[in-house]
Amino acid sequence: MITRKIFRAAHQITRETVARFPGASYAVTFAAALRGVYSENRMPILVEKINRIHGVQSAKLWEKHGFSRIYVDLEKFNGGRNWNGGRGHTAIIESGQVCLGRGEWAGAATYKWHENNDTLAKIQAVIG
Repeated sequence: MITRKIFRAAHQITRETVARFPGASYAVTFAAALRGVYSENRMPILVEKINRIHGVQSAKLWEKHGFSRIYVDLEKFNGGRNWNGGRGHTAIIESGQVCLGRGEWAGAATYKWHENNDTLAKIQAVIG
């Protein structure tokens, strides 16, 4: 669904540009518009992709004062329901790097599961 909105916005920008500048190449203008619209919508797309990774409980976008981060709560595989805030650990994505937040893993079983399934490496692969 997000892809559909990006393509529609890029086509709209292209149509307006080509109408304003006769003789402009639709294909070249569309490519430039698509790059621009995609870069503006990159973080929400990453959040959507990260949420699909097995072992991710939730991913949320934080934006404030021109800065943005993605907070990723990893699933918990041992302990009580509310132990460790109900999550296995929190990863923070900022400037293209995946870092673990403050706090502890919710037990050795949770740590081993995420280590064996390369959850953090999968998140890093998504963000590039």
